[in-house]
Parts: sequence; C-alpha cells; structure tokens
Amino acid sequence: MRKSTVFWGIVVILAGVLLLLNSFGLLGFSAWKVFWPAFLILLGLWFLLVPVFRKKGSNSSEHISLPIESTSEAEIILKHGAGRLTINAAPAGNSLLEGDFTGEVDQKVLRSGSQAKVQLNARGESFIPFESSQGFTWDIGLSRFVIYRLVIHTGASESLINLTDLQVTEVTLETGASSFTLTLPASAGMTRVEVKSGVADVNLVVPQGVAGHIKVDSGLSGVKVDTSRFAQAGNVYESADFATAANRVDIFVSSHVGSVNIQ
Repeated sequence: MRKSTVFWGIVVILAGVLLLLNSFGLLGFSAWKVFWPAFLILLGLWFLLVPVFRKKGSNSSEHISLPIESTSEAEIILKHGAGRLTINAAPAGNSLLEGDFTGEVDQKVLRSGSQAKVQLNARGESFIPFESSQGFTWDIGLSRFVIYRLVIHTGASESLINLTDLQVTEVTLETGASSFTLTLPASAGMTRVEVKSGVADVNLVVPQGVAGHIKVDSGLSGVKVDTSRFAQAGNVYESADFATAANRVDIFVSSHVGSVNIQ
C-alpha cells in the first residue's frame, strides 16, 4: 500500500470522526477550529520535509522558452501536481511562456495564426503528498502583450500566482489539498474566474480600482470577503460600480473543506 493512501486515509478518518462527534454535540470545542489549523500544519510539514528526504539527482531541471511569434491570444493549460507553482509577468516581453521547471515536463504547443494553445503536464504527476520522492517546482513567466486564458490543475501544492500586470480574461482553477494565492489583473477589462477546491486555503486578491461580482458555494469552508468593497446579498458579493467599471472580475468559488479569503 502506498504511503500516500495511508497518510490521507488517516487524515480523512480523523476529520470524519471529529466532525461526527461535533455534530452530535459530544465535543466541548469546535472540531472545525481544530481540524483546519491541524491540516495546514501537516501540509506545511510536507513542504518542509519532502526536500529533505528527496534523493539527490531524483529531479531533473529544465528551462522552457516559447517565442511569441505572431500570437496575440493564448490558452495555457497547466497540470502541475504536487509541489510549488509560481506565475508572474515575464521581465522581457518576447516569450509567450518561459520558466524554470524542476521535475520532468511534457509540453504540447499548437499554433494557428494569432492563436496558440500550450499544455504543460508534470510527467508522472502526483497530486498527493508522499506519492513519490519528487515535488514539482515551476516558476513561470508570461508576456504582458498577449491575452491569456489560464486553466490550472494542482494537487498538494503551494501556488503563488500574480496576474496584476497581465492581460488574462479567464482563469479556471481546480485544486486539491493546497495553499493558493491568486492576484487578479489590474487592467484586463473583464476577467472571469472559476475556482473549485477540495481541502484548500484559497486567497484571491482583487486590485484596487477593479470592481467585482463574487459568488461563493461553500461546504465546510470558512469564507471571508471584504464587504467594505463588495456588498453582500446572501452568498453573492458585488461592487456598487460593477455594471459600469472598465476593469472588473466575475468570480465563482466552490470550496468543500478549507478557507476562502477574498479581498
């Protein structure tokens, strides 16, 4: 039996027992307040300990640089798995995508006129901690001069994605047991965002001057939205000027277990 199966089996059983006891009023404390911090501690320990136990030379590294050529619009699909993912605006503007990758990557690039589709898959990708000794570290830069649609799949990972200076019109994120921070574009017109998370800590940052319409569908999630910027009506939050703003984001978040923070 794989270590990952045992580890996450124990985590799920403990969570179920705590929440069941809590629902029957048999605990003198809130199970939710205990489970979520404990999970984040376990996830943090994994990020710290995996590199220690990883065998030297087990991970290959490579640099990928894809030229823009005639591309003005691109769809980027990232199937990352477990590890660390960062995305920022590239310092130079002559690459459609460039970055450094630890762990083997399969890439597929399709071009048609001014449009391109790029898919990067972590080879032997693991979405669960301890599945293997390898973790995937991707540090990606995108061009300020291309209009992007991003589709991102992550597993047990830490993701820091800063789209402030990029032209991104659509973001689709599916994440499992992860910590995820996404800063949205400051001047991309309309950006649509869909986030589906399992056991995750999701942080979305809407730049000042950008209006927002936000809908949150949560299970056992702690949801915190800045209501000084986004007025609440049930599970929907919206800026007063959303209908007329030049730059705005339309966000839908579906979270099962975890925390959602939008500001």
